[in-house]
Amino acid sequence: MKTKITLLIVTLFGASGCAQWLPASAIKQGDNEYQVTAFGNSFAGRDTLENKVDKKAEKICKKGIESKSAGRQEVRKEVVYINGYPQTNRFFAYSKTVRCKA
Repeated sequence: MKTKITLLIVTLFGASGCAQWLPASAIKQGDNEYQVTAFGNSFAGRDTLENKVDKKAEKICKKGIESKSAGRQEVRKEVVYINGYPQTNRFFAYSKTVRCKA
């Protein structure tokens, strides 16, 4: 019985938070300029995503950050098919443009 309860808790935890474990990504926009974006599921808060973006920016900009744009959070949608039926899922994306010191 204890094993079943533990397995249920681990499964629910994994299913509810898996999208928050994805690392932030960066796309080079120009010389020393990057757009850094983090994604999260419906449980991800703005602060969590912003922290991911800031940590990624610090990792990219070895000499420091010259400037950052104001962050922008948006809700995105994707359609997945379960047993042939479409289901719309919503998730959050938070991004900033960062300029690194030369």
